[in-house]
Amino acid sequence: MNLEAQLQSTDYKVIKCMEAQAAGMDMPYDIVALRNQRQAWRNRMTAIDTEIQELDGYEPTEEELLERAKAVKLGEIAEYDVSANVNAFTVNGQPMWLSFEQRSRLKASVEAAAAAGQQTMEKWFGGVKFEYPIEVWQQMITAVENYAGQCLNVTDAHKSAVEALTTVADVETFDITLGYPEKLAF
Repeated sequence: MNLEAQLQSTDYKVIKCMEAQAAGMDMPYDIVALRNQRQAWRNRMTAIDTEIQELDGYEPTEEELLERAKAVKLGEIAEYDVSANVNAFTVNGQPMWLSFEQRSRLKASVEAAAAAGQQTMEKWFGGVKFEYPIEVWQQMITAVENYAGQCLNVTDAHKSAVEALTTVADVETFDITLGYPEKLAF
């Protein structure tokens, strides 16, 4: 599937998120991950368009080359940010990730269980049942939320750093994998 078709194939997800937001409901998709993936595809499309122009004899300026390199690197950052290299933790060896919306719903469930006086709570993820004391659920949710916030800060710092770079060589050698916190394991 080409990039434009991939982008178009996710239009309905954007629409569903907009509808859910307008109705005051939880979003059915992780909008941040969706937006980042779509932006990565747009950045690749821009880079490909520029390469096609070059094949037709167009010689880009140094500024255009720098902007193209930045667009490619920002796309790489966006892809890495939503990958399992960042968005993952393990529970009893089971790899998983919870979007912001999923974390919010889980937190609300745990708070409701605690308010009802429950000592333990069970949840199913990926066909696997997890049952823990309420305090353990609270600690895990807090840890995952903190981890996600740290990752977001690293991603935003990388984007800012790339935007500030002034040479194509510096952009191309920028390591997008540095600085992320160690993945959580419960």
